[in-house]
Amino acid sequence: MSVPEKVLIVEKSESIVTLILNRPNVSNALNPDLMQALISELDAISHDDNIRTVLLKGGGDNFCAGADVAWLKEARNYTEQQNLKDAQLLAKLMRTLTAINKTTICIIQGAAFGGAVGLVACCDIAIAHIDSKFCFSELKLGLTPAIISPYVISAIGSKAARRWILTAETFDSNEAERLGLVHKIFSTELELEKHIMRFVDLINATGPEAMEVTKQLLVAKPDYNSAATDIHTTQLLTQLRAGEEAQEGLKAFLEKRPPLWKN
Repeated sequence: MSVPEKVLIVEKSESIVTLILNRPNVSNALNPDLMQALISELDAISHDDNIRTVLLKGGGDNFCAGADVAWLKEARNYTEQQNLKDAQLLAKLMRTLTAINKTTICIIQGAAFGGAVGLVACCDIAIAHIDSKFCFSELKLGLTPAIISPYVISAIGSKAARRWILTAETFDSNEAERLGLVHKIFSTELELEKHIMRFVDLINATGPEAMEVTKQLLVAKPDYNSAATDIHTTQLLTQLRAGEEAQEGLKAFLEKRPPLWKN
């Protein structure tokens, strides 16, 4: 009896963990097994103080083709409760990826369709191959990108989201970069490696505690006109300023040396 391949490959190297979607025969399409594997691994990574950066990529020729067609076909016979459970799993994945206390970098090649664009939008940084294609394909199937829409709107804005979601038109990496969905484009593996290592070096130069607090602040998208927000943000800064990390950061700056955490 053959042993089934893992739907998610995990590779660790120093401060970096790479998550590789491993269903290349179906263009790494999302199904419950893959989504649960991602959630579980992201939860584990969030408790690993040695990890600073998470890379998310797809194995094979495509990043991710969205929802698995076989899964959608099977879901036609699901009860409302079963469909709700699947939808909640996707929502949990998007929330977990967005809120993880690490800096996330998405690497896109080939197709990024449907829910895959949600994964891209949930990551902090995105790097795409010049030939990559993007599409909010849900409406073509009579579905809606309801769960990924908040993250997409946050990434590219409401007006752009309306245009691309409602037409379900395919767009390229240059358009994705113009929209702000993608930050860098590469055409060779050497270019990709340079982009990744530059971002990793920048991330490693930041204070781990400060990064975690700041990411939580950015993900929460607070109301900056609120007095409660003023109280929250001033407390955050006050607590960090008095902490050991900030003291070391200032000392390193004055002594013109790298801070201890960078090593």
